[in-house]
Amino acid sequence: MRLCILGTVVCLLLGGCTARAPKVVTPTPSTGAEASAKPPATGLVEHFASKLAPIAPQAQPVADAVAQFAPKDTLAEADVPAQPVTGQVAGKPFICRYAGIWADEEARQPTLWLRFSGQPRPSDGGLSLDDTNVNLEIPRKPEVGTWTRAFRAQAESTVAAFYTIEAAAVAGATPQLTTGSRYDWACWLRIDEERGPVEQGGISSVVGRLVLVFDDAVEGRTRSWVAGRFIADGHRFQP
Repeated sequence: MRLCILGTVVCLLLGGCTARAPKVVTPTPSTGAEASAKPPATGLVEHFASKLAPIAPQAQPVADAVAQFAPKDTLAEADVPAQPVTGQVAGKPFICRYAGIWADEEARQPTLWLRFSGQPRPSDGGLSLDDTNVNLEIPRKPEVGTWTRAFRAQAESTVAAFYTIEAAAVAGATPQLTTGSRYDWACWLRIDEERGPVEQGGISSVVGRLVLVFDDAVEGRTRSWVAGRFIADGHRFQP
């Protein structure tokens, strides 16, 4: 930098410099996000780390029975049952007994991973690996607001929804899990309140409402869905 300045001064004193053409800057296509909102090049999952103080794990309210709900193409706030999250997953009743939220990343971009489990919170605070669960992944911070997706929306590498169920038992074989990630889906999600994480370095715990419907209907079985109110514990990234 100092050599550059010195050369400019000498050039001006000698009067023999030719004016340079202005530098042409090629505009970068807008992505609809402000520059300040772009995540850092490294430590992507830390991009969502909560600024609130850690709190104790919260008790996810558990419903007594599956809500009365008819899956449809267009989802709205009015479709959220006035009870904790329940549903029908691959034709079987589902009651959420634990909800958690993690920082994750897809395609080198930070994402928010919301998981509804049919089992209570593991004693070690980790993930249950043998439960029925429903998952939603979106590219936004865990802050108050509404997020939606319609059926047949354009696919995005940082947006996903899927469910995992335990397959039918086979004598002498290890139980297998099957996933519903190949299905189209629609969602209405509202985060009503942001609270502190349940562990240091985690993202904010949230209180919210959800309707999530999968287009997986087959003969004799309607679409899978989960819907209701939830409290999700905010965790650190789990690779």
